[in-house]
Amino acid sequence: MSKKLLSLAFTALIAVFLFSCKKDSTTSTSTTTITSGDNWQQIWNSQDPLIGFAISGVNIFALSEDSGVYLSTNQGVKWTAENNGFSLALYLSKPLAISGNYIFLGNGTNVYSSPISSISWSAVNTGLPKSNNIQTITTNGNNIYLGSDSGIYLSTNNGGSWKSLGLSTASVNYAIIFYFTIAINGNNIFVGTDQGVYLSTNNGSTWNNSSQGMPTGNYVHSFVFNGNNIFAGTETGLYVSTNNGSSWSLVNTGLPASNPGVAQVSINNGILYAGPSSNSLYAPLGVIISSNNGSTWSNLNNGWTTSYGGLSTTDELVQGFGFDNTYVYIATVDGVWRLPLSAK
Repeated sequence: MSKKLLSLAFTALIAVFLFSCKKDSTTSTSTTTITSGDNWQQIWNSQDPLIGFAISGVNIFALSEDSGVYLSTNQGVKWTAENNGFSLALYLSKPLAISGNYIFLGNGTNVYSSPISSISWSAVNTGLPKSNNIQTITTNGNNIYLGSDSGIYLSTNNGGSWKSLGLSTASVNYAIIFYFTIAINGNNIFVGTDQGVYLSTNNGSTWNNSSQGMPTGNYVHSFVFNGNNIFAGTETGLYVSTNNGSSWSLVNTGLPASNPGVAQVSINNGILYAGPSSNSLYAPLGVIISSNNGSTWSNLNNGWTTSYGGLSTTDELVQGFGFDNTYVYIATVDGVWRLPLSAK
């Protein structure tokens, strides 16, 4: 047998082995024993990193790197796999987002949607390139935005069709490799990349790098808006812009002077929440909060620890925040945790 045929056979064997090692994620369920108290409680140990998180009403969705989508409808007591209609890729993309009565996710080169009321996934790729690594999805009203290595795309009909808004890797001379997050504020589209912030002020007609005040090549993982302030969670800390992204300033008071990386930033009832990235020196401190628009921060660790090891410096330790009337939830590299809002 030729070396080429041997190589092909070996590759096929490895692929079969990897697939067989994946968990049965079509019928899997998990139930958690809930305790009372004002500490973080791990309500689901996912056994592998979570890479997406979204909440709509009583529905809490978590996207696992190896096991797909899980759903809880009782504040995390029970979780059920909801993967009917799509095949898991060896490595799932990050995106998971909700628009109205539908949920959307990216799985490698495909976008899928499903009604929230009855989960059954269907591919919604019309208008997208066939070779297109989906990296992030966000929603704003009826508009759905995705970031991929082919640029930014928009759907206004629940994923029925997509149109390009530009900002492909080729259009910026391949300066951008990763599109971490997209946020919308009026006609302004903010994109967090591995090369800082890119901004369009005309709904995607033109784009400019808008990272003044940040170091070159800053990884921008998340945005949140609070009045005229725009906060950005990055690998070099938390930044705020008060002039629509024209310039940025650090708001790291209370964080370590070195490696204050922020993976996720969110807001609930006027309280800012920030979660550490894996290379942050404040990662053991857990979540931090600010009630004065980022002027000062305090720890909200309340017993939270993470046991997941072996992370690279670009992995995010906190992958997402969610809120209901009772709890704040965080999705991490080792599952979902919750804390009573009253514990602040």
